[in-house]
Amino acid sequence: MNRVKKFSYFAIMFLMLSALTPAFSVNASGVEVTNTIQPRADKIVTKYRMYNGVAQYRRWNETKGCWVDPAWINM
Repeated sequence: MNRVKKFSYFAIMFLMLSALTPAFSVNASGVEVTNTIQPRADKIVTKYRMYNGVAQYRRWNETKGCWVDPAWINM
């Protein structure tokens, strides 16, 4: 009887543990890993113009699509 009790406890514990573990294996082969450097900084470009005979420049943020400087600056 003692042996049957131990076996039943073992069987119940085994069934409980097997129910908690996933029935499939987890594999990361579908995940794409890249080891390349990806820039995060904004790309700033300097624009030049001649206005009434005076050379001027202004910085343009190509990433955000807006001017960095509020107005044109004389050179």
